[in-house]
Amino acid sequence: INREDELIEEIFEHGSFCKRKCMLFHGRDEFLTTVKETVKKDQIAVLYGESGCGKTSLMAKVAMEVKKWLGKDSATIVTRFIGTTPDSSDVRSLMRSICQQISRASDDSENDAVPQVNTLIKAEEIALSFSLQGIV
Repeated sequence: INREDELIEEIFEHGSFCKRKCMLFHGRDEFLTTVKETVKKDQIAVLYGESGCGKTSLMAKVAMEVKKWLGKDSATIVTRFIGTTPDSSDVRSLMRSICQQISRASDDSENDAVPQVNTLIKAEEIALSFSLQGIV
């Protein structure tokens, strides 16, 4: 299997997981509305809470709805659920997969995003290096 096939498989696995989690989403419309309003203002939404409170299902629902909210069918949504696959279970593989998807999407549309992805990859390598040394 080549790297491109691995990326496609990773995207597929997380997409399938996302769809399964969406089926479990119910009764948290006020949280969904808050996230929608935050995202539409180009602000960052942080989901946090105790284990088992529904963060993953809410995030899955957001991932499935965000293109509709923004009115941008061509937007690329990068979705990863940590620990769902072997490549999402360690930081380096997770970041590599995310960067590869962003880079691939930018190759299909705007090439100006590629240098930013390369910068992100370098920053991730530096942060990982520091964390392995116990600095972070």
